[in-house]
Amino acid sequence: MERLLPKLSHPPRIGLALGGGGARGLAHIGVIQVFQQAGVHIDALSGTSMGALVAGLFARGMNFEEVNPVVNHLLGCAPGRPGFSGTLVKRVQGLLNTAHYLRHNLLGLGPESGVCFEEELDRLVMQSRIEDSSIPLAITATDIRSGELVILSEGPLARAMHASAALPGVFTPVSWGDKLLCDGGVISNVPVTTVRKLAADFVIAVDVGASLSKNPPKNGLGLLLHANLICAYNLKQNELETADFILNVKLSKNINILDFDKSEQIIQAGRETAEEALPKIIKLLSQEKKL
Repeated sequence: MERLLPKLSHPPRIGLALGGGGARGLAHIGVIQVFQQAGVHIDALSGTSMGALVAGLFARGMNFEEVNPVVNHLLGCAPGRPGFSGTLVKRVQGLLNTAHYLRHNLLGLGPESGVCFEEELDRLVMQSRIEDSSIPLAITATDIRSGELVILSEGPLARAMHASAALPGVFTPVSWGDKLLCDGGVISNVPVTTVRKLAADFVIAVDVGASLSKNPPKNGLGLLLHANLICAYNLKQNELETADFILNVKLSKNINILDFDKSEQIIQAGRETAEEALPKIIKLLSQEKKL
């Protein structure tokens, strides 16, 4: 979907809404690379889950031209990281560690599993705060207590990134004042409305989520999970309808949220999608709606 800009008395402020999707969210790096190379200036940023991590790093001024160090650091600070490379023994050990980690968080709430993750993120963003970002930034999370969307525009950047990415069953919830926060994708997986509040005139939504499977579930648990996916999918679609331009990153359905070992393939998919859409975006930005 795309729409013309309304008539403006100033250069259009471009907002970028980066959606969640685990490893699939690494495609945001490729999208930003293309925008940077083309001179498309981003005036406002919002992100959810992995989108929040990428948005936070970009707003902090990180150079995404050197991708591997960024990706490796993100993977290195992820708790319970599966073993995708190395000897067979190392891969098996990595999978066992992941299974042990997830068991604690699925059957209970486990220890404060995100503490080390947040400490690493804090080192990566050099202990900065959201309000000190080079680009106006808002990060979304979900308050477990109230069930409401929380927009974080002030406070420790690493903690906000951690909260937005605190996927239920993988991370324990994150305390933020009187709130208890988890993954922003529970309510708003592509935060278009949020970045619009940062005075963005033209919002580009980047969706890295997989489409709903048309194969019917084969058991009750599968049906329950699928029903939750339908709810989240429809919430996302409602949000996307308010965007001015939607980038649906062309990723294989076989790439799931834990496929961090496919980072190069995922980032390249982001680049290719952005390159294909770039002429349309530039054309829309150069036009004004005739009243």
